Amino acid sequence: MATYILLSTLTPEGRRTLHSDPDRLDEVNQEITDFGCEVVAQYAVLGSYDFITVIQAADNESVAHLSLDVGSRGTVNIVTHTIDLECAVDNIPQYIEADVSALEISHSLHLSDIKLPTGVKSLAREDATLVTIVPPSGYAEELKAAAAAAVPGATPAAGAAPVAGAAPAAGAAPAAGAKAPAAGAKAPAGGGDKKK
Repeated sequence: MATYILLSTLTPEGRRTLHSDPDRLDEVNQEITDFGCEVVAQYAVLGSYDFITVIQAADNESVAHLSLDVGSRGTVNIVTHTIDLECAVDNIPQYIEADVSALEISHSLHLSDIKLPTGVKSLAREDATLVTIVPPSGYAEELKAAAAAAVPGATPAAGAAPVAGAAPAAGAAPAAGAKAPAAGAKAPAGGGDKKK
């Protein structure tokens, strides 16, 4: 069996769920086992991720199925809250507009995707992720139910219960034809995304 690392970030809903029901973590680990993977170690961490889970699986396909299932749970995730800018003092923008209305679920908006005002230069990496769009809780079940309804005699896959508020695992693929909610987001100017 090969060893994999699963990086997880909880949404506010997921944090509340875990705070009120700490046994939910055991339920999630059982779901991982149901996908044919074994939890070797799990760590709650501070920083960009809430949990690091070391798992063993027979093959990449098992991990891909697990990643897609776990990744189909969550909400909008603002990754970068501030951007370091360089500009003349009389040209400091009040905000930088980042329109996420065209993003599909599980896709991201990067700094290189937005147009900065004339005379304003970013000091952050161009590939810095600003926002990711992740599906809401229950989204995977809705897709499975719709797929089952489209195929006579089909039933949804077992083990489909969502982790309330868990954000997608790194590398999760977008759902076919899924669209993000029509909304815009604004990232405030100034501050400290120091990922270089």
